[in-house]
Amino acid sequence: MGIAQLLKVCPSTDTKALAKYAPLLFKAMCKQGLTSRNQLIAIVGTVYTETFPKWTPSKEGDAKDTPRYAPYRGRGLIQLTWKEN
Repeated sequence: MGIAQLLKVCPSTDTKALAKYAPLLFKAMCKQGLTSRNQLIAIVGTVYTETFPKWTPSKEGDAKDTPRYAPYRGRGLIQLTWKEN
């Protein structure tokens, strides 16, 4: 999937960030064997929802500001918070 195709399904996304992070995401997906069309749709949709409109990794709150997460703060393209994640 190219940047032009991603922009069709992820409108209002930062093109530079998409060009930077999408190849890394796709490489990681391939490494894990996540290559079916349904997996691609699910992962791209989740990343788009979690990062809208930036498509850039982020950190979820500082541990001292959100003690309930400490020390398990969300980070990356998809926020995984809490110990079990």
